[in-house]
Amino acid sequence: MDFTIDQETQEKARLTRQFCEKNIDPFAAGWDQGETISTSVFEQMAELGLMSLRIPSENGGDSASFVECGSLVYEVGRSDVGLALMVVNGVFFGEIMPLMTEAVRDRWAPRVAAGAPFAITLTEPEAGSDAANIKTTARRDGDEYVINGEKGSVSYAGLAEFGLIFARTGGPGARGVSMIATPWDAPGIEKRPYASVGERVTKRGQVVYTDLHVPADGLVGAENEGFRQAMQFFDYNRAFLTLACIGAAERSLEEVSEHVRTRQAFGGPLARFQGVSFPIAEHLTKLEAAKLLAYKVLSLKDAGLPHSKEAAMVKWFGIREAYEAIHDCLLLAGWPAYSAELEHDRRMRDVMGLELGDGTSQIMKMVVAREVLGRESLPYSRPTSA
Repeated sequence: MDFTIDQETQEKARLTRQFCEKNIDPFAAGWDQGETISTSVFEQMAELGLMSLRIPSENGGDSASFVECGSLVYEVGRSDVGLALMVVNGVFFGEIMPLMTEAVRDRWAPRVAAGAPFAITLTEPEAGSDAANIKTTARRDGDEYVINGEKGSVSYAGLAEFGLIFARTGGPGARGVSMIATPWDAPGIEKRPYASVGERVTKRGQVVYTDLHVPADGLVGAENEGFRQAMQFFDYNRAFLTLACIGAAERSLEEVSEHVRTRQAFGGPLARFQGVSFPIAEHLTKLEAAKLLAYKVLSLKDAGLPHSKEAAMVKWFGIREAYEAIHDCLLLAGWPAYSAELEHDRRMRDVMGLELGDGTSQIMKMVVAREVLGRESLPYSRPTSA
């Protein structure tokens, strides 16, 4: 299997890293402390093509491969994991464009390509990992849907220009859920940003819908099929999230490696002590393994091959390893890192959030077991009769 990053993609990655170091690095700490990101940053990311990687060229996009998308998500993640989610959202939008009505596509595709942030609202207070059990309803009323319900942990809740709402339009279970697009300033939407542990740049928060009226042509795909459509994306999405976190972890390892080479203690550099050098070597090895598995997932997706098992593997293993690597970097850097003088604590908090997002580690292990052992391994499956 070949998932080599070609020369053209390497050049895009180089330019992306250069952009991030100039336009994200100097401001990331301020955003983490509560400052609101300027929309000009989104627009500049869009100018690089980062928001429209999978949008068809006729709609102003690039139609990039999934491997290429992953390499750019990694680069943005090195500077800010939350902003890497913008790139991931852009990929999702491109993938669901064929499901959109002409009205939705014509209205929002140019805005996404120009850098408009948007929100994907699936998780609810009582339907996180069990997302097929959502309670938010969308009742058909003539040529509109009337939406009522509550969503939680919505990335870009406080910054979005529009939203994609998953709501129940039919019976119980996954096959009763639809996806509906709506402007984010519509009457009936209340946004309540969290005081989040991490990913603060995204203004993650709770969203409450109260008699929200949305034109019926805002429906994305077939009625009652929204959840199924979303699940098609979540597999390879897990590789993107992992690459963003690996980017953050490898950035911390680069910084702490320089620190231990120059920091003097007991008559020499810290790097000469195996208690310092061995953890760095171990984390670099594990992160490289996770990175290769993530690119395998994206290569399988590019080839149209199954990848659920590999995506679940890399999601629980890669993000947990990224967190542990950054945690060790914080300890090796000492008190300056614990005082938030350095970037390790911000990265660690951001990465920790993605241990939850798009499937917890426990859910990912269940997916792996299901793919290997069959549905009989699932705790919620009914035993078959002999």
